Amino acid sequence: MEEGRKVPCIGIDLGTAYTRASLFDGTHCRIIPDDQGNSNMPSYVAFTGSGVLIGKTAKKQAMQNTTNTIFGSRYSHSSVRDDMRLWPFKVIASQNNRLLVEVSWKGKLWQFTPVEICSIILTQIIKNAEKHLRATITNAVITVPVQFNYEQRQAIKEAGMISGLNFMQIINAPSASALFYSKEMLSKSSGTQSISRSEFEEYNMFIFDFGAGALDISLITLQEEFCLVRATAGNVHLGGSDFDNNMVYHVVNLLKSKGHKDVSNNLSSVRELRTTCEHAKALWSSGSKTVQMMIGPNEFSISAETFNELNKELFLKCIDSIDTCLRDAKMSADMVDEVILVGASTRIPTLQAHINQYFKGKAPKVSNRLETAPVYGAALQAYFLISTRGYGRGNRLFLLNAMSFSLGIQSPEGVMVVFIPKGTTIPTRTERICHYSNNSKPVVEIYEGEGDARTIEKD
Repeated sequence: MEEGRKVPCIGIDLGTAYTRASLFDGTHCRIIPDDQGNSNMPSYVAFTGSGVLIGKTAKKQAMQNTTNTIFGSRYSHSSVRDDMRLWPFKVIASQNNRLLVEVSWKGKLWQFTPVEICSIILTQIIKNAEKHLRATITNAVITVPVQFNYEQRQAIKEAGMISGLNFMQIINAPSASALFYSKEMLSKSSGTQSISRSEFEEYNMFIFDFGAGALDISLITLQEEFCLVRATAGNVHLGGSDFDNNMVYHVVNLLKSKGHKDVSNNLSSVRELRTTCEHAKALWSSGSKTVQMMIGPNEFSISAETFNELNKELFLKCIDSIDTCLRDAKMSADMVDEVILVGASTRIPTLQAHINQYFKGKAPKVSNRLETAPVYGAALQAYFLISTRGYGRGNRLFLLNAMSFSLGIQSPEGVMVVFIPKGTTIPTRTERICHYSNNSKPVVEIYEGEGDARTIEKD
């Protein structure tokens, strides 16, 4: 690429475990490597005596700098407070009850918001991209979990602004994956199954995106050049790290039952234990029946059967989300043409078996692009948004997203009056006349969610 050229827009997938960037050049999607040439960058930030480390270098020194190495992004969600005792870094509540990360750096205590931590990661992504592409990066399309609410999406926008990025669009991760797979299916030159526009009217894809920090599900209909999101579901507090947490709890209790000391209060030991459990999970996912684990001087074995038993409730939660998505779409399992797995956590054999059984023996598609499909889709959407050549109307795909939550206002009885229901195709517009009992100009509070307006998010 010519030195100094301005790249209009890239795609970014800001994940709990890894962050990736991609560029679609009009023909192919390609990953933008990090500063060490890796295809993904660990979502780690470390504060050290030599400065701020980001990505792989931050992760490598995590064992020696446990309290000042920040990883993941779920600590921004209020429901994770129970997990805080497993984190080596310190999370505190601010005066307005927002979570802050506290680190010791440059001889004093510093407090960072999740937005600021995210902006540090995004700044490094831009730096990597500009070095690799030899171009200026100012615009991007970024993916988020489907269950991110308005406030969380605004936080991502703010992180982008701090890092110097303008997010032209924030799209749900499974929608991005569907966009990428749809392009592959419609491309005559694709090495995968090829479907021409004239060969079908509707093709229903069920995207099951299960990464380290969140479960994202979407039912998407591919119809000619349109990707129409029918329904979404998921859980921002259910991911591969929850399987790791269950294993950590189990091993801590196992050690105590054998007369060994409780390591749950030793931050370095917990960090080492988590890394061991992550490795064991990878071995079970690759087919191992039993894994030998070494924790300090203690060696013992844990079977895949034990892993499955410890996590049976998590498997059921995954199936419940599938149920919710199909129910909201008013569709049955046999109406789905293809089930596509995205995210490293979908490698777990028991989870695949549950999904296969739910869809009545329809084997899910396990792609060799489990981790890269969302960022490729984001790069495609970025190109479609700004391109004026190469992809005319007959060649591009149009993503029609849907509301993840209902929007409405509160009635005098405290009940939410829905104006825009969950699942509505966006962009959309609605009008209603509201009558108030007094003559003063009312302050209208917009509520986001389902059910009682007194218990859901408002803005």
